[in-house]
Amino acid sequence: MEKAVAYCENGRPAGAYHLGFFAAITLEGSNVHLDINGYTIEQQLLHSLKQRFFAVVETGSAPFIEGQGPGNFGPATVRCKYCSVRNSKLGRSAHHGIHGVRNEDITIENVEFEDYEVAAISINGPQRVLIDAVHAKSHFTTVLSHATLSAARFQQQFVAIVGGIPSVTVPDSLTAASAHLQSLEDDWVAQFVGGGPRLLENHEARKLFDNFDTADGKLMDGNAYGIIIHGKGVLVNQFAEAQSADFGEDAQDVTIRNTKIHNVLARVNEIVTVNMPVGSAGAGKPMVDVVGSVMRVDEQKTDPFGGTGTFILDALHELRFEYDAFVSGLDPGT
Repeated sequence: MEKAVAYCENGRPAGAYHLGFFAAITLEGSNVHLDINGYTIEQQLLHSLKQRFFAVVETGSAPFIEGQGPGNFGPATVRCKYCSVRNSKLGRSAHHGIHGVRNEDITIENVEFEDYEVAAISINGPQRVLIDAVHAKSHFTTVLSHATLSAARFQQQFVAIVGGIPSVTVPDSLTAASAHLQSLEDDWVAQFVGGGPRLLENHEARKLFDNFDTADGKLMDGNAYGIIIHGKGVLVNQFAEAQSADFGEDAQDVTIRNTKIHNVLARVNEIVTVNMPVGSAGAGKPMVDVVGSVMRVDEQKTDPFGGTGTFILDALHELRFEYDAFVSGLDPGT
């Protein structure tokens, strides 16, 4: 039996949950079986706006392997072995219907997926997977925000973490930047779930968070998939073109049968960013914030699509730079 994982410390979410509840149900350990008997589980609208990284079912104790992800998700993941999800309908999710990390002997059978933003199923580095009688019906076509909302939510959580350290005094400029961004988010969310007024089109919050309309609806502004089966670790950047040096890190023995995938829809939005300067740590790599989100440089200019322009930072980037300026001056042991 694998060691239990602590999810709460001093009354606050901890470990894998330190950035929020990333799943409605987690299957942890061996011989765990979920059968919903044809009923539906889905993410409620407010939670989908507040928790942008989410899976209805997570087959494991954390969404990332140790050392990956936006923050410390705790010690090694409790793997899901000899587990199954059957006879279920999994609805709206800000990311996945089912997500798993390094699973072994997993069965997903007679499951219907709908209104997922990224993928119906995504499993990293599994061994022996059976996907049978699955129907991935459609990506969600009413995605209200684009990626800036997720970036803002994550950034605010790290500000709260730093502010909760007894030995740290947060400067007024960082507190003000955080409060301003939070007020924009609150006003924007209230339009949809809080009974608040509809904001004018040129409102700062709408400029920052509003998603764009397409002929297919409001779609996620990133890569979209029906089913993802790939190697160990998070799926970012390009697909692998060759087998990994350690064969044990590749997905092995995967069977997909009697499965339908329909309506794979997305509005892939490539972001122009800034690379770190030569001679610095991470030279040549994109400049990112504490959770790995890039600086959206073209969106911070008065002429966003031209080669010139004056930089006018939005509330998200104001907070990013205030946070970085402050934490970079802290003692590394803080």
